[in-house]
Amino acid sequence: MNSEVLSNSTAPSEAGELDAGTSWLRWLSVLLNDRQWLGLFEFGPEPDVLLRRHGCPENFVPPEQALALARKARTAASPLAIKLPKGSTENAPDITLTALPLNESCDRILLIQGAMQSAEQQAGMFRLCQWAGERFDLRSEEVGHEPVAQSQGLDALPSAVLKASFEHETPQAMALSIVNTVKRLCGCSRVTLATLDAGSTASSLSIMAMSDQAQVDTRKVLPAKLTASMRERLVQSKVSAISADQVDALSDQYPHTVSLYRDYGENPSLGIVHPLNDSSKRASLQHRKSTQAYSVVLLERPMGQPFTDVQQKAIQTLLAPSLDLLTRRIDEQRSIWMRLRHYSATKLNHRSLKDMGIRRPGLSLAALAVVGSLLIPIEHRFTARAAIEAKDLQVIIAPQNGFVATSHTRAGESVKKGQLLATLDAQDLNLAVNKWESEKIKNEQAVDLALATRDRVALGRLRADTARIAAEQALVERQLERAELRAPFDGVVLSGDFSQRLGSAVNQGDTLFTIAATDEYRLVLDIKENDVGLVNAGQQADVRMTALPNQTWHASVESVLPVATSTEGSNVFRVPAKLDERPDALLPGMEGVAKVHAGSRSLAWVYTRSLREKAKVLAWRMGVIQ
Repeated sequence: MNSEVLSNSTAPSEAGELDAGTSWLRWLSVLLNDRQWLGLFEFGPEPDVLLRRHGCPENFVPPEQALALARKARTAASPLAIKLPKGSTENAPDITLTALPLNESCDRILLIQGAMQSAEQQAGMFRLCQWAGERFDLRSEEVGHEPVAQSQGLDALPSAVLKASFEHETPQAMALSIVNTVKRLCGCSRVTLATLDAGSTASSLSIMAMSDQAQVDTRKVLPAKLTASMRERLVQSKVSAISADQVDALSDQYPHTVSLYRDYGENPSLGIVHPLNDSSKRASLQHRKSTQAYSVVLLERPMGQPFTDVQQKAIQTLLAPSLDLLTRRIDEQRSIWMRLRHYSATKLNHRSLKDMGIRRPGLSLAALAVVGSLLIPIEHRFTARAAIEAKDLQVIIAPQNGFVATSHTRAGESVKKGQLLATLDAQDLNLAVNKWESEKIKNEQAVDLALATRDRVALGRLRADTARIAAEQALVERQLERAELRAPFDGVVLSGDFSQRLGSAVNQGDTLFTIAATDEYRLVLDIKENDVGLVNAGQQADVRMTALPNQTWHASVESVLPVATSTEGSNVFRVPAKLDERPDALLPGMEGVAKVHAGSRSLAWVYTRSLREKAKVLAWRMGVIQ
């Protein structure tokens, strides 16, 4: 029976059909130019009946397994592939023969022979061949009363629409180009394109472009009716064509579409929803949020020119690449936040998670968010006390016992070298000066008398008294000078304020003032004992002073001194740091807070470090770990 079938497949009466199949294979071979041979086997209703077969190149001898493989692929309703023997050359690549059903009925099988491909390459080739199969249906269809221009327009639709899409960068310009091209090639009176973002309900469907309209005013009646009609197509989730003989039957299912048909010229229309999913998953799309973005195209033709079934399917398939490109272009124009929202709506929605087998998606997402946040790397910074210290520091002490007579400065004020800070009460010293002055005069008179009487013994004693009186007088004058406390250099007074303590007694050696030089100062950080292991020379730190809380200065650690100081029951290490700049606003004696940068760590590591270190020390103390 097989031989009779094969001989009938080459009958002269079917030469036109053979030419159509061969012409289609030649067109497909241009797309698959790396394949050795292409074959098309068309079967009848019965599995073993082969009606026609075509090959490209025509003079190529097909493998013996071709017919058997085509029948197996038809029975399995899925692609099948076998490995063919290599040629005489040992280095020749592996050759495979693949059988691919082109339609749902599996009565048309495409045979492809060529070098072995990867799984991704095969998947791409299968999609291209199935799209090309729709083109073959269109070329073979009897168009009847349709104008020839419409059939030729559909034949050129995919390349023309893709070309129009690539010529524009913005999604709006691309959408307008698509609808104008579809209108021209498909003989339509109007073509409208609307989009729906992921995470939105069908009520959020909005018109993006309308043929021959640079802008669309959605407040007008016609755009509102078009939107309502496309929303119905979106909810029904299937390709729907409305013509004169279907209006009454579809009035309940598509009320807005029927209203548009009757109110605006009774134009047959075709609605295409991209992408198309199982209708059971989208039956309630009108009341719930969509998990992905959709494009809806509404084509309208003049009265009396309805869309045939083949045209409906062909237009849907041929527009898919352009609509995919438009969707990607829209996604490229979104901000990072909108992309994240789109991804969350498509991948992390309740239904998708349930389909993945997660029983409680809300709780699982919350737990995942908590765990993920703990693993996020953050910049680890620890705090330390900061203080501005002068490089040169001098203490002014009380030179002798006395009382404070005057005070001319207080802590925090800047002073110049030699400036008077305070004076001690010098009344007793002045009396002592007068006393020794009188003693000096008296001694001088006694010396003159001894010289006149030639009393050698008295003269020697008086000369000794003269030296003693001069020493006592110099001492008192020195004490009188030191009663004036003056600044030793230009600086700032860190401590000392006697403006409210005039007349108070001071003892010799008491600290009255502390003065720091303002030309050079340093920043000192008090690092806690458990943080000093994270400090290295050159690390950066941010500093804020209590007196200037609105300003931040940057500093770098100079060195880590191996000397600890006990303060407030804990040990701290005084670490010198250098400010990147020397602002005049900073003065010695200021204190604040520094945050030292210690690299990037996970959130969990940062907040559990102290607990982990204490637990490790405790475990080592108890002998749990070595």
